[in-house]
Amino acid sequence: GDGFIAHWENDSLDRLFTKIRDTMPQGGIESVTDAGKLDILAYVLSKNGAAAGNTELPLDTAALETIAIVRRGGAAGGVSNFSLVQVVGCLARGADGQGWTLSQASTPVVTKEEVPAAAALATATAAPLGTLRFDLASVVGAYQAPSRVGQKVEARGLLYRSDSESVINLTSLQSLNRSCQ
Repeated sequence: GDGFIAHWENDSLDRLFTKIRDTMPQGGIESVTDAGKLDILAYVLSKNGAAAGNTELPLDTAALETIAIVRRGGAAGGVSNFSLVQVVGCLARGADGQGWTLSQASTPVVTKEEVPAAAALATATAAPLGTLRFDLASVVGAYQAPSRVGQKVEARGLLYRSDSESVINLTSLQSLNRSCQ
């Protein structure tokens, strides 16, 4: 219901699963298997209006991290401004030769980590490219952007969208070692 959505909206399933796995049931955490706790997660989602998917939820937190909890009728693309997000796309120079852009970008997914773990990078490597475009802000030398032009990258940062622009203020830019060509 509303309480569930107020607490978990735009979060990812791995956060909710980790909460269930590591804290429930109180006083008997080991009494339910991880697979059983994944079934509990599926039940909680169904009771909160989530439609059943085509496949069972995976018992893999990196895969669960890519699934956003959204309000019924909502979409992950409805992520609020100033949310910390993860996006996969192709790194390019801005149209003016200055600045940086992420083209063929995926829909932003809310994340809690400013820098990805190895498992999240593995998932991002397999993720398909999208159709969105973002300008990138705060591209510092440590990101080695010039050497990553034309590569598929995973970007994390604060999202800002308006009618005239879509910007990610970077906290991380990681090469996925695949060409966008």
